[in-house]
Amino acid sequence: MKKPMDESDLLLQNLLLQNLLDPLPNHCVAPNKQEIIGLSTSDKTAFLLSALDFHIHEIQRREEKEQRIFDWCTNLLLITFGAIVALAGQAQSLAFPVFTKIVATIFIGFPTAIFVYRIMIQRTRTRRNAEIVQRIEEIFHVYEDEYYSREALYPKKWSGNLSKVVSRRKTPIYYSIIIVFLAICVIVTIWLLL
Repeated sequence: MKKPMDESDLLLQNLLLQNLLDPLPNHCVAPNKQEIIGLSTSDKTAFLLSALDFHIHEIQRREEKEQRIFDWCTNLLLITFGAIVALAGQAQSLAFPVFTKIVATIFIGFPTAIFVYRIMIQRTRTRRNAEIVQRIEEIFHVYEDEYYSREALYPKKWSGNLSKVVSRRKTPIYYSIIIVFLAICVIVTIWLLL
């Protein structure tokens, strides 16, 4: 398992991505160090390959995280819904019914809002990773004919499509809609059965 990148690593990576393979002098200044780091073309290539691998894995990891958040939230809401329905007939009258319903609504609504927010944050971060992957692919000239062989490694029509495709992903939106719908069902059940 790879070690997660800390903030100084990410700053250095962004600095390098902005200046990589630039015809300007072959050096950059590390963000938290006063020394100049000289990079050869092979060092830059190795760094880019490592960054490409990292960001591709980040896209996959973030999509899996969206799925896990959705699974946890829907499971909790379904269990809560089932418990309310099962206990509704057996429950004695509550001492403070309106206060109890308001508190229960807050306990359902607030975590639901947090789960939906987290899913949408993962979606945004996935798009950012896709943009970086595209930048690295452009640095490697994978869309240009005659750079590696007679034809480009990837068709030119694919250039710039990764972040568009990731941005158009509807799965996080579907997850959010389903979670909100289930939360509304649970809240309505609280107010009708308790």
